[in-house]
Amino acid sequence: MSKPHNHVVDCVQRVRVRDKYPTRQMELHRVSERMLETARSLALPLILGVQLARTPVHLEKVRLDDLIIEAGDIEQDAHLVLGLFNPAMEAAQDEAAPVTDVVTALEVTVLKNRNGPVNGEVLLDFDRALLTLREPEDDAIV
Repeated sequence: MSKPHNHVVDCVQRVRVRDKYPTRQMELHRVSERMLETARSLALPLILGVQLARTPVHLEKVRLDDLIIEAGDIEQDAHLVLGLFNPAMEAAQDEAAPVTDVVTALEVTVLKNRNGPVNGEVLLDFDRALLTLREPEDDAIV
């Protein structure tokens, strides 16, 4: 028996379409529609990554309104939106120093959930070398 596959698009803003649209937002809207239609017709789970536009006012928390304006339609189509925040990377960018730890803490926040609660947070260990996530050794539920 084969395992189900997850289908991931790590940065949907990099997906292009052949047709011409007057704005990038309209183009991404069409990309979102097509991906959603395809996922539904094939009964496949689909995970889309979208870059955030972070404001200096709240750099230490990921919020739903951090989604770039172009990605608004993607958020509307989504059933679940998770925000990922890497404090070590944020600190490294502020200090202009590279992250040297192989494993860093990654904060995951439920920003939207059509079928359940929102604003829940959990910490995961992100292994930068292996590009994997795992539960930390200790209890990391926030």
